[in-house]
Amino acid sequence: MKKIFTLFTALMLFIGIGANAQSRKTWNFAKGVSDASRALLDADPANWDKTATEGEPTSAWTSKVNFEGELTASGVVIPEFAGLQFSGFAATNAIMYRVNNLRLSKGCTITLPELRAGQKIAIVARSANATATDRGFVFTNAATEDGQTTVLVPPGNEGAATINLLVQTDGVVSMATGTSTAKEGVEILSIVIDEGDKNIKTWDFTKWSAGSATQVQVCGAEDWTKSENASKTYIEGDEIRWNLEPSFDANGDLTAGGAAIAEMKGLKHENLEAYGLGMAFNFPASTQGWGPYASPSYLWVTGNKSSIIIPNVKAGSTLKLGVETHKSPMEDNKRGFNVLVNGAQIASLTAGEYAVLECVIPEGEDEYVDVALKATSGCHLYSIEAEVKDEAAVDKNPKLGNPVFSLRDGARISVNTTGFNITFPKAANVEGGTEVNIAGFFGPTESIQDSDFDGINGTIGEGIGINFADFIETLEESTSYTFIINKLTVGEPYTALSQEGEELYKITFETTGPGITEPREWQFKTDDEIAAALQASVDNGLGYWNASSKGRFSYASAITEKTLMIDAETPLPCTDGLFFSMTNANDILIGTPAGNNGKLQLGGGTPVVHIPSCSAGDEVTIKALWSTKNSGTITIENGTCDGANTITLTGTATEYKIVVEADGDLVLRSKNTIYNAISIYPASMGKETINYSVVATDPEGNVLKTITTGEGQTNDKINVNYSFWLADAAGNLFTRGTKGTPFTESFTLVSGQTEYPLQYKSTGVTGVVYCVEAEDLEGTMPVTHANSPIRSSNGKAAYTTEDMNLVTLQPGTYKIEAVIFDGNKTAGHIAKFKVGEQEIELACSATNFDDVTSELITVEAVSDVVWVAGGSENMGLDCIVIYASTDEPDDPEGIINVNADQNTSSVKKMISNGRLVIKTAKGTYTADGVQVK
Repeated sequence: MKKIFTLFTALMLFIGIGANAQSRKTWNFAKGVSDASRALLDADPANWDKTATEGEPTSAWTSKVNFEGELTASGVVIPEFAGLQFSGFAATNAIMYRVNNLRLSKGCTITLPELRAGQKIAIVARSANATATDRGFVFTNAATEDGQTTVLVPPGNEGAATINLLVQTDGVVSMATGTSTAKEGVEILSIVIDEGDKNIKTWDFTKWSAGSATQVQVCGAEDWTKSENASKTYIEGDEIRWNLEPSFDANGDLTAGGAAIAEMKGLKHENLEAYGLGMAFNFPASTQGWGPYASPSYLWVTGNKSSIIIPNVKAGSTLKLGVETHKSPMEDNKRGFNVLVNGAQIASLTAGEYAVLECVIPEGEDEYVDVALKATSGCHLYSIEAEVKDEAAVDKNPKLGNPVFSLRDGARISVNTTGFNITFPKAANVEGGTEVNIAGFFGPTESIQDSDFDGINGTIGEGIGINFADFIETLEESTSYTFIINKLTVGEPYTALSQEGEELYKITFETTGPGITEPREWQFKTDDEIAAALQASVDNGLGYWNASSKGRFSYASAITEKTLMIDAETPLPCTDGLFFSMTNANDILIGTPAGNNGKLQLGGGTPVVHIPSCSAGDEVTIKALWSTKNSGTITIENGTCDGANTITLTGTATEYKIVVEADGDLVLRSKNTIYNAISIYPASMGKETINYSVVATDPEGNVLKTITTGEGQTNDKINVNYSFWLADAAGNLFTRGTKGTPFTESFTLVSGQTEYPLQYKSTGVTGVVYCVEAEDLEGTMPVTHANSPIRSSNGKAAYTTEDMNLVTLQPGTYKIEAVIFDGNKTAGHIAKFKVGEQEIELACSATNFDDVTSELITVEAVSDVVWVAGGSENMGLDCIVIYASTDEPDDPEGIINVNADQNTSSVKKMISNGRLVIKTAKGTYTADGVQVK
């Protein structure tokens, strides 16, 4: 397979692929102290000193103790610090928590949570001293891009700076101040850990403070003015500027003096007129009776005509705006922003005094949406925080990013492994065999005009095949490519349908690095809608699918390294991202809700599954079984399973782990194979050692038993057997599993998770005095019948060659319940027990697994329960439970006189085969006098 396959067709990988990444964690001290935290701090004078002006709220809290671990107040972890660990204090007053920053006045160490190698950390900080340049941090297990672990922060009069770090190895990261190389006296505004799932972006409009580079840029720009409007000029200094002539760069970013304004990059604008925005740099807290304002720096939105657009906000995420009214808050004239998605208002966020306002972006058809902020009237915007699409994440995806197809006249593209095929099915009044000729350009986007082509031929019916290898030997990584058709002629002689220079058909895509750095998974289930589309392909004669038996559809024609399509435009969703080859038509089948759903079947002609864009060390797990008895096999190219290149399948769906040998495509030549699932754990995600435990829990999550413990690596699969019954200390009985299925469960070890629960359900039985797996009793012999590991709970059963005391019962009424294993086809093993003088027989009437319960047993004096010797390598007990019962016993009156001529002293009551019987010298009788033969 050519390399171009993985570069072009990774479009298929964007659909249905999940990620295991954790959420981003942000500590933003600049956005203020919550009311809840303020109350906790104010109420804890033993640990925190308050700084406040009489009659005013507290403006800062200083630590009076050396905290070890998380910062607490009034015995509760302060929410704004949750997850950060503190230690190594030089003095008790090392921490000052101010309303908009964390000041480390003395030396101490802050430790961040467990991180993964390669994660990014951004810390916004500055010196607490206006001019000092020797303040900063010494980092452990994190460094700047150029490898620095000691980083100094700018003096306070220059404003805060962002320290960007990369985690070096899996583990915690610490940051110490007050060292010989990084002095104490540092103010931290925020710490952000980007773990790759959420991409929280913050626009902080308080950063363009007096003297900042942004103030110099805007105040020196001719397209920003001191005038509030065309007729009103009252600003004399550099404390505020309004846009005069809105100007945007090629990225759509608002500019000043021709250059983008750094703090506003990524935001777009609609209907922005002159004087629509004001940038306050050091504006008075109160002026002309208006105010006070929360900060001297902010974005002033002067009216309600324009909108600020936040592109690509994740649906379902929370948008946060730091807002205050432009009027005096005392006037209760609340102003703010209406929030719109696709032109529809979803919220109105308004404030008097400064507040951080939130709204949830509703979920819909699109994963990401553009969000518009339209001011209700003049107001101040201090910050925007939104979860947005991470454009950098394209670099983490396989070789193709963000392909765009621009087609006209009903033309369609069908992707294959070497390029694509373009067809023109709606060409009017043209026969299918009519010749088509195209001309255009293909190459790197920047030099596209240097890569022209002419004279590629095809037909209207079959289309034109585009093989990238005909144009370029190989595609470079991290490069943008464009394919343009600007001339198309049809017929003989050629009839021009367009003029040269037009872009009739255009494809653009960007290649990225090799391999894939996020998990991929395919489950081969379809729904009724897909089944109807497959049937439509059959009914309409499109030639993609044929109806097969048992609810399945088969792919109608031989293919070579192509995606499975529903029709000319739509890939089959459950196989999207995989490619297939087969020499025999109808040799690939997919199930539907009508039958065989969740099964992708490859027949006897050895069809091939191509898994694109793999990297050396990737672990590909397949769940598969044979479709024809004793003949299912998979031959692996570019990978091994347990060191071999061939998998011999069985009739049971089994998981097999394949390790990819080299960068490239993994090829599975599959004969008589049914696939249930395929998943990939990329080598780039790394592994960690996990000390795990598997525990049994009740429905409330309480641990009943630790089943097993061990050590493994991320993505290892752990298989465990479990018991049919477990009881808690209160005597409640719980169960898991069902007759006829193996009592086994499997877990895949996940980074950061050490405990893996198996939940049991209640049986409703209480008063349990004894519960055991027979094989756990000392002195028992194992049942070795081949079915025992499959059908017995915990995978084992046992028998005894000598009488065995189980438990001593106090006076009362009880029942014995046991699961009996009997591997014989004519099951009949009788498990015998004695309770004092009473004999109980529990007879097995089902092969392999029979749950049998005695009738009520009355114990009148302290008695031992004895398991009577019996059983063999083919039969025995699986598990036993004994519990107190309040059931009413059967009335035995009249049974003693079944044979009145007998000596009644020889009559014995006993439990046999789960029922009460009477043994006499002449025979055994049921409770109603019927003799048992």
